[in-house]
Amino acid sequence: MPETMAPLQLDANVSYVLCGGLGGIGRSLARWMHSRGARNLIFLSRSGATAKEAQALIEDLEKGSCRVKNCVCDVMNKEQLKVVTEDCKKSMPPFKGCIQASMVLNVSSLLQRLKCINRLIAYPPQDSMFVNMTHQQFQAALGPKVSGSRNLQHALGNDLDFFVMLSSITSIVGNRGQANYSAGNAYQDAFAKTLVSTGVKAVSINLGSIKSVGYVAENRQRVEKQGEIFTQWDQISEDQLHSIIEYHIDPRVDFNSHGDRFQSITGLMTPSAFTSKGVPIPAFMGYPLFKQLHTINLTAAPTTSGTDFPIQKLLSSCDSLNTAAKYIEEALQLQILSMMSVPKEEFDPYKPLVAYGVDSLIAVEIRTWISKSIGAEIAIFDILGRNSIVDFSAKVAGLSSLVHVAKPADAS
Repeated sequence: MPETMAPLQLDANVSYVLCGGLGGIGRSLARWMHSRGARNLIFLSRSGATAKEAQALIEDLEKGSCRVKNCVCDVMNKEQLKVVTEDCKKSMPPFKGCIQASMVLNVSSLLQRLKCINRLIAYPPQDSMFVNMTHQQFQAALGPKVSGSRNLQHALGNDLDFFVMLSSITSIVGNRGQANYSAGNAYQDAFAKTLVSTGVKAVSINLGSIKSVGYVAENRQRVEKQGEIFTQWDQISEDQLHSIIEYHIDPRVDFNSHGDRFQSITGLMTPSAFTSKGVPIPAFMGYPLFKQLHTINLTAAPTTSGTDFPIQKLLSSCDSLNTAAKYIEEALQLQILSMMSVPKEEFDPYKPLVAYGVDSLIAVEIRTWISKSIGAEIAIFDILGRNSIVDFSAKVAGLSSLVHVAKPADAS
């Protein structure tokens, strides 16, 4: 087992920038960073600390021996940002990290806010189908994500220990009426890739729902009255969010050691999770990108993967290899129908497993299932071979430790 690392300790002699950090998630991250040793925090926001919660945060941080610089600044304005950062360089320690969580709020009603179930840090501008969206609406969502991220990184430089952009899961799966918001987040994902390719320690984190902080957490009763059900994404806790951030900024993890790690996605659920909640499986789950998620439920149930087929009992009591092979063939059929969503009428045991979309990843899961449920050790290339399921089942039966009948090797 790898040794458990001590909690991350941030440098008390440098400055960390939180852009849009006076919202619910930003305040939570600021308190967490302070608890991990940060003693110089710079907040960039368009309105400043006008809310009571923001004022209380600053007071608490200052009582905890933390220097706080609250700057009213629109990061979309390159010249304004330059003036502010130059001023910070004179009065604060050098910049060493940044969390970019800025977002434009321009939602016309509570109901529209509630519909934005995929994002609790901030809500995108007024929802609208793309064909009805004005140019101003589209640009309003892109500004903080595109110009804001680019200006911020340019102003702070390439020497940061981390540059974290809080993106959204909407750039991965989309969201009806939010093409502008999805596009802005997709830019951050691509921008992170570009930065990493040039040696900058950057990452884009696609967040889904946060259940303990943010607008919904602070307005739970109002949300419930509207009858909105938050079922599109899996929720994470505030502590889990902190852990995700810590993983990406901890130099001991060396997240970007290979130069190809620039993005992390949270909140995706498996098809089986949707089914267990009684929610229809979203259409995007049919995209090839999410193929792996269809196999995860197999690992959760190593004996029969959710089926009631008593394969171990049947194999222990069978009287011939042919009978054992038939049982294994039937069990494999149930696995394929469940894992690959193959209609029963389309299953043909005289085809190989690869004919049903079994790839190397799924082959590993099938191999694990065969080992645990059937007591046979099978090579991956046998699973991915061209032999029919009938022939493959016969081979597995001959290797099974649960089958107590004369086998070819025993007879000889």
